[in-house]
Amino acid sequence: FSNPSFNIWFSLPRNGDSVCSGIFNIDTRVFKWFVRDGELIHHKALPADANNYLSEYYPVLNPELNHALGFPPIQPKITDTKYKDYFVAINQLLTKYLNTPEFLAIIPHSKQWHMLEEEAVCSTSQGSNLLKFGLGTHTDPYEGLKAYKPCVPVPEGHYKFFIICHESDKDTAKLFNRYSQKKEGFINFKQFLSLPIVYDHNMHILFKDMLNPLPEIEAKLSITELHPDTHYLAIFISPYNKFEADPAKKKIYYDVKRLLLDYKISSQVIYNQNINSENFKYSVCNIAVAVLAKLGGIPWRLDRELNDELIVGIGAFRTKKFNRRYIGSTFCFSNDGDFKGFDSFPADNTFLLAGEIRKAVEKYRQPNKKAKRIIIHFYKRMSKKEIDPIIKQLRAIKHDIPVIIITVNKTASRDMVLFESDYAFKMPYSGTYVSTGNDNYILCNNVRYKPVMNGEAGLTTNGVESVAPEKELKSYPLPIKLHIQSTDPGILADPEQIKLFIDQVYQFSRMYWKSVSPQSMPVTTKYPELVAQAFPHFKNGIPPFGKNNMWFL
Repeated sequence: FSNPSFNIWFSLPRNGDSVCSGIFNIDTRVFKWFVRDGELIHHKALPADANNYLSEYYPVLNPELNHALGFPPIQPKITDTKYKDYFVAINQLLTKYLNTPEFLAIIPHSKQWHMLEEEAVCSTSQGSNLLKFGLGTHTDPYEGLKAYKPCVPVPEGHYKFFIICHESDKDTAKLFNRYSQKKEGFINFKQFLSLPIVYDHNMHILFKDMLNPLPEIEAKLSITELHPDTHYLAIFISPYNKFEADPAKKKIYYDVKRLLLDYKISSQVIYNQNINSENFKYSVCNIAVAVLAKLGGIPWRLDRELNDELIVGIGAFRTKKFNRRYIGSTFCFSNDGDFKGFDSFPADNTFLLAGEIRKAVEKYRQPNKKAKRIIIHFYKRMSKKEIDPIIKQLRAIKHDIPVIIITVNKTASRDMVLFESDYAFKMPYSGTYVSTGNDNYILCNNVRYKPVMNGEAGLTTNGVESVAPEKELKSYPLPIKLHIQSTDPGILADPEQIKLFIDQVYQFSRMYWKSVSPQSMPVTTKYPELVAQAFPHFKNGIPPFGKNNMWFL
């Protein structure tokens, strides 16, 4: 069988039996698909006598099986031709299988792709990709931050950095120090932060126990005098990366994060091998941006007029270890992308979520008596069971303004995809969106901008777009899917209102402060997802310092 996904072969176990003659003891529920004689078979479609032919069925490796076997997590494949490759694959399906006389005899069709009329294709507002920095605006986070400084520098006060690492990583720590002082690489760390980099050498922590560093770190912190007028940031050089298969080793990341939050210390975790990599110089700018946000600065924000609305972001993460979904929440008390109130709780507690939204509304209404609406960006289609408690809580405070709920699909759309036939890589311009009916939309969210969006209408040669080298695309994400609900049906019938909501989703995807590369998903769902991912590892919940700190970046 030629599919590259099937790169692990084991016999199908009976319930309770082990794989590979007793070497592994794996719950059979993690087996989803099997291959037998070149045929792919779902576990629910296995024949009744499958157990009589155990040696002939081979499980397909999936994340759950991967985890059970103790293998490193499957790292996503990154390709610059994903959009084009996807077009080639489904176009082959059309030409090779669907345009045959045999298929057409069963289902007659047009034999070609559906071409959208020009009026059916919409676009986000001109300038919706523009970001505001301290001294100017730009569409590119890296170029904008380098040229125009942070939108809002870190708050007034003193700042100290210190290193936490295993004693074998002392040289690695010195190398990072040189990077942050621009003695290595080409990124001016201090320029990106607009802050002097001051290391407190008395606070450096070198631990000996690589498998359990927490007691040594806590012992040092417990005797360290922390000044109330000083902001601290720990650079934790971790012996393990985020793809670590051993749960005990992976837990160290969260244990150290939680401990530092208890001491009101922001932190940046960096894998030791990454620092020693030749490519690390390209990552320093991402680290600087995340550090700036964690220290209370605003690297960039949306360049648009403020209006009276409360934006609520809800994201989710399912943990395999606990087999439970958790949701994270955050609130933006204006439409500028400045989020507060990060928290998380079990996904099935809809009443707790409704209560959190009510508290946010009450807090928001104090300085904003004329709030126009509440907008909720949710990670999935909201059911009546989930909406009703929210409406009930809002009515309890006599708050009858419209509630708009926008479902933002976490997974890139594959069932409905837009292609631009005249473009070599087939990806439409960023901000292009179309209605797919029943208040559903697909939005192309990438960095292939129309020249006019950047105020660069002259960047064309013979009618063909010319892109400067620094603006060449780095990724080709598939569209995201949106579904819009409202307590006021009239809003859904207004195309201009719909465009405003889609503009907002599009713009919030450019507020990601973990990297200088824009994302296809808005931070309204991405940030809460990162919080929810960490929440199960925090025994006593998120410490108060973490409720308004971007520790999760």
